[in-house]
Amino acid sequence: LRGYFQGLQNMLPTAISQVTEQAIRVSVMIMLLLLMLSQGAGADMIAAGAVFGSAAGGAAGLVVMLLYWRNHRKRLRRQGTFMATVQSQTGELHPAASNGALLKALLRYALPVCLGALAVPLISLVDTFTVPRLLKQEGLDDTAVMVAFGVYNRGLPLVQLVMMFATTLSALFIPSLAEARVTGGTELARRQCEQSLRWFWLLGLAAATGLIVLAVPVNVMLYADDTGSGVMRWMALTAVGGTLSIISAALLQGLGAVRAPALAMLAAAVAKALLNWLLVPQLGTAGAAIAGAVAYLLAAVINIVLLARLVGLRGSWSASVLKPAALLIALAG
Repeated sequence: LRGYFQGLQNMLPTAISQVTEQAIRVSVMIMLLLLMLSQGAGADMIAAGAVFGSAAGGAAGLVVMLLYWRNHRKRLRRQGTFMATVQSQTGELHPAASNGALLKALLRYALPVCLGALAVPLISLVDTFTVPRLLKQEGLDDTAVMVAFGVYNRGLPLVQLVMMFATTLSALFIPSLAEARVTGGTELARRQCEQSLRWFWLLGLAAATGLIVLAVPVNVMLYADDTGSGVMRWMALTAVGGTLSIISAALLQGLGAVRAPALAMLAAAVAKALLNWLLVPQLGTAGAAIAGAVAYLLAAVINIVLLARLVGLRGSWSASVLKPAALLIALAG
């Protein structure tokens, strides 16, 4: 339902439903925690109560979207335009396509888009299965491995926050780019792609630079000591490739190349596993952080190369890429 309204370039229902979802999730979580603590519940039940907040929040978000959908459907009926239509490749409109045909078309587009959105959790999953085993092979016992992997994950929520922000913004570009491609042709689509890539490059670069500079105070503020600040600095670099891969995937989807981001994500996961195997034995968890930065950058490069082939990107590398990077490096120094 959120995607339907985003396709109409109406982001208000998505925004309100997401804020409602998170507010209800946190409220239910806190209330259940306090209730179970007062009743002396065990740790397992307390954890289950906290997790249940996510289900309550999701249900609240769905209720908000259903209310928006009901009002939207009433308005369409009043206008006399509530009739399912599917546009053929020739541009002709055919009324009332069968539910089976609509479902098949949705699955053909939705499955690759969903696979492309799995980049962040898939890279984390690769770490979960490879990093502890590689650390254990270096002679660390189980306790030391758990401690090292926990310290390694300190910077992950901060980087994921940047990527979540980028994912939210990228949802705006898919319908607008699809419309630009239809109404304005390749030239308008090319300008939108270049501008989007430039802004997300700046976003990722600024986030990475800020976390590199502030790694020690942020680490102390959140975790009460500065252990693993060097690893956090390396992990900060994943924000650059991560934001670029997210926006480039959204742009490809807006241009109709829905399978390409999924393939790029798969290539990044394979690269992450191989680099972990090569770097973790030599550099420890810092090697895993470097591998993540390289893997995300690889996915971004693959997507951008495909974008260049589709719309013919002509932006200046020195003005769009090198000068902002040099400026932020100078500011950081």
